[in-house]
Amino acid sequence: MLKDINLGLYANEEGDFTIKNLYKQKTNFLVISSIGYKTKSISTKELETGKINIIYLSVSNEQLDEIIIKTKKKRIRSRKLIREAIKRIPVNYQKTPFSFVSYYRDYLKKKSKYYNMNEAIIQTLDSGFTKLYSTNNFRLLEYKRNQNFPRENDVSEKYDTVWKVPVYYAPKKFIPYAKIPNQGGNELFILLAHDPIRNFNINSFSFINKFSVDFLRNHSFNKPITTYQDNLLLYKIKFETRKVINHVEESLNLKSSHYVFDDNLSNIKADAVLIKGYIYINPKDYTIHKINYNANLESTNKRIYALTLEYGYRDSKKDLMGLRYISFNNEFFDIDQNDKNYLKINSQKTNNNSILLSMSADIDPLYATDKKFYQIKYYDQIIQIKKIVAKGNKIRIYLKNSENLKLNLTFNFTGIRDVNGRILNQKKVIQYYQYRELFVQGFNKELNFNNKCYLKNKPLERNCVSIPSEGENYIMNSPFTSKSIIKD
Repeated sequence: MLKDINLGLYANEEGDFTIKNLYKQKTNFLVISSIGYKTKSISTKELETGKINIIYLSVSNEQLDEIIIKTKKKRIRSRKLIREAIKRIPVNYQKTPFSFVSYYRDYLKKKSKYYNMNEAIIQTLDSGFTKLYSTNNFRLLEYKRNQNFPRENDVSEKYDTVWKVPVYYAPKKFIPYAKIPNQGGNELFILLAHDPIRNFNINSFSFINKFSVDFLRNHSFNKPITTYQDNLLLYKIKFETRKVINHVEESLNLKSSHYVFDDNLSNIKADAVLIKGYIYINPKDYTIHKINYNANLESTNKRIYALTLEYGYRDSKKDLMGLRYISFNNEFFDIDQNDKNYLKINSQKTNNNSILLSMSADIDPLYATDKKFYQIKYYDQIIQIKKIVAKGNKIRIYLKNSENLKLNLTFNFTGIRDVNGRILNQKKVIQYYQYRELFVQGFNKELNFNNKCYLKNKPLERNCVSIPSEGENYIMNSPFTSKSIIKD
């Protein structure tokens, strides 16, 4: 919090944040708080311009003893505490319309590097917690593509149908093991659909689902632990679950870094998603302050998706709660359009007694001689194959009736692999994580506009921008790079 101008900003998951010199000159103190740590106030004069300033917080004491709350002579443990907190959401969060301004960003992460960083300032006009979030309105106050970060322009905006082989000639990104509902066209709306507190009476995401009904049913809970945010006592409750899912057995071939699908999807086995997380609750008024939700696949221990969500008191009265930030990320895969070394057919020739395929690499005879990978048709009639001979990068196909070679045949070859395990016509795939994040900077501030409009269900970049009539205090808190530190 920039104390004198009452403007807040948030660090990313690495603890990074930036302050522009303009705001450093307007405030004397920076106040840093985080659940589980003691609040720290430092003078902005101590911060060096154009350099990384490392600030350490002291950990609050956590007590591992079981906590029993006594309310009207009833003993309340984890499940009862959570049940009461969910029950009181309509009381603890504002029923009547309210607004807030926030910084939004979405980006890709590949091997811990940022790509395709898009940023915006959003005004949210919330209808109140007794109405669905879909009744809310939003205004885009600013939008930019951050050019300090590299862009990978071949990554598709949309997802492919799950459980099917990716379409290599017209690829879209895809998520294995997932069922993707209607995606809509607005990345902000997609993020806000993952807020289980604001959407406590409708589905958010697996396996929280409908928070008011399914959260307690789908998870097991440990004993509460006391923790603090400054002087505020919170109960930190660990939860977990294990949900069995079905997937294609060869769907992830880590040795060859390829995604490999069984062509007829017949090779199905069971795996599990392991959920671990924490929920933080104030026992005095049953407000929910934070949820961490992490899903990892049991077979690979890789993160599939993760939510970090924090709410807090909007003012010193501590009467109503407001969103502080929400971050949701998920793993996905995309076809590498720069892969020039994938296995392909260089040439195909037909002579009097056979069909000769010349491949781009030496092929694996085990797969190349398996007839199930070859389909030859004359209109709807399937042409029978007599035998297949494979050597080096050559495949020769002999038909049972060589007279059929004179017909206008159609060919479909799939599943053939080379000696390195690459499958015919399948380019490499690249693993990414998609991040969408929203950081609230102020509540219920009146904004006057020269022109204004509401966001529509299409990408932010293609939405209209509302222009305030005078300059406002908000910050695009971009993650920093070696270039942007010096620049800012």
